[in-house]
This record gives sequence, structure tokens and C-alpha cells, in this order.
Amino acid sequence: MKDLIFKLRYFLISFAILSLAMGGEQSFLKKNTEEINISHFAKIFYNKQNQLKNLSNNIVKKINSFDKDEKNIWDKIENENNLKNLNESGFYFFIYKNDSLKYWSANHIPIPIFFSDFQPNTEIIKLQNAWYHIDIASAQNIKTISMFLIKTQFPYENKFLKNSFHKDFDIENSVAISLFEDTQAIPFYDKNNNYLFSLHPSKKLGSSVLKPYLIIIIYLIALFLLFFSINKFFFHWKAKNSSLLILKFLALGMILFFTRFFMIYFKFPMIFDFIELFEPQYFGLYVGFNSIGDFILNLIFFMIFFYQFLKDTKKRFQIFLKKKTNFSNFLSLQ
Repeated sequence: MKDLIFKLRYFLISFAILSLAMGGEQSFLKKNTEEINISHFAKIFYNKQNQLKNLSNNIVKKINSFDKDEKNIWDKIENENNLKNLNESGFYFFIYKNDSLKYWSANHIPIPIFFSDFQPNTEIIKLQNAWYHIDIASAQNIKTISMFLIKTQFPYENKFLKNSFHKDFDIENSVAISLFEDTQAIPFYDKNNNYLFSLHPSKKLGSSVLKPYLIIIIYLIALFLLFFSINKFFFHWKAKNSSLLILKFLALGMILFFTRFFMIYFKFPMIFDFIELFEPQYFGLYVGFNSIGDFILNLIFFMIFFYQFLKDTKKRFQIFLKKKTNFSNFLSLQ
């Protein structure tokens, strides 16, 4: 038993250090998610949701209560429901009659002219440069698309364009929205527990600038020891013929490939996302090469394989040369 522990000492040490890094990472990520007051956000969101639905239903009922020959219907609807002023609260309304757009409270939102062209899959949609929650109400030949603004999101920012949540939500503007569930994000559900979207904590280092780098260094030490122990294992695996040598390299290649695949697929370690070196905007080719950091990691994995390959083939080549020299010397003595 002692001999086995001694032989596996580098494996055990690497897993111990890996556990330490994972613990530090979880502590850092947990602290980072605390900037989102999800209960406050949910309270505001649900209140807006109820308000929007009530307004939508009231507008449809009011329109259908008018006589067919009633004039200035849209002006009356706008004034009675104070629709223009509701824009300041992030509420927007679009009214269709017989599939055609007849009224809109805002002209900066790209809404189709025909209702039949609007086919959203979810209650949360991104239209041009903003995220909205939508509600659709209908009765007879009248349909309304009502929405409230959650957050503006531009491809780039300047002094005129700012990514920001509507002021009512009182949440950090650096928090991102996505429609995909992610282990790094906080999922948000409606009152019926249906998934709507995810809130991604900002990747701000704050006062803990050194902590993520320290965690990454611990991860790298753990990986180095793990690869060192793997290398020692394959170094002591004596391949007596070419078939065994090929099998040896295949086994090593598979271990390295699946280790790297696991890191990419499960975004492990997550702490890498907080470092600019792993940001995709600076460098990105395709899956596995999303950033300079990913490129460097892939290069390290390849160099580990190539190092072992050179070491084994060099040894076999030296043996081959030695045998050839001995054979030549034998022939010269004849």
C-alpha cells in the first residue's frame, strides 16, 4: 500500500492542489454573484409584467368598445391610457388592426408592419440594441404587442451609447443577459417557474485583482504536476515494438485531448473568463481557439505530447543506430 501511494504521489498531490484551486474559485465566483439582488430584481420585474398585461388587455377591450365609425380612435387610446408618458417607464405599445400596424408609441423599436410577420418564440426578445419582455393581447381583429425595456445592449459603447438596465431595476449595468442557462449565471424564472433568461454577473475583479491570478497559478501548478505524473507513467512504459509505441502515443494523445475537451466544453476553470488573456474580442478563430489564452493552453498540450514523442523516438533511433554500428563492426571483422 505504501509503495502504491509512493508511486502515485504526484497524482495525489496534483489532485489535492486542484481541489484547493476549485475551492478558491467557488469562493471568488460566489462573491462575484452577490452583486445581483435577484429578489429585488424579481419584484420589479413581476410588477412590470402585471402592469403590462393589464394595460394590454384594457387597450384591446377599449378599442373593441368603440363604434366602427369612431374617429381618432388611436389618439383617444393614447390619451386615455397615457401611453406616450409610459415610454419614460420603459413601456411601449404597438396596436394592429386586421394584421396591419395602426398605432405605435415609439418609433425607435423595429416592429414589423404586419402582425403576422412577428413570431417571437419567448417572452424575452432582443430587438436591435435592447432586451424587452413582451405581452401579446388580442380580441376580434385587434392585436397589441406591448413590451417593457429590460436593458439596452450595444455592440460598442461611447459617451452617447451606454449599455444599461432600465433605472427601475437598480442593477449593475455590467451584468449581462442571455437566453441560455449557464453554470456561471443566475437563471431567472417567471411566476410559474418557467425559465425566461439568465443574468451573468459582471467579470469585475474589484478589490480582488490578485485573487483570480493566484487561483489560476494554483490551477497551473496542479496541471503541471498532473502532466508530470502522466509523463513519468508513460516514460516507464517500455514499448518493445512499433505497435506498442503507437499504442502508447495514442493513449497519451487521447488523455491530453479529452482533458482539453473537458476544459473547453465545461468551461473549466471558470476563473479564466475573468482574465483579459481569455477574452474572445482580442483573438478568436473557432471552437478551442476562442482567445489567446486558449491558444497558449492548446500549444502547451501539444508540446507535452510532442516532447514525449521526441523522447521516445529519439531513444529508439539511438538504439537503432547502436545496432547498426554493431552490425557494421561485425561485418568489418569478417
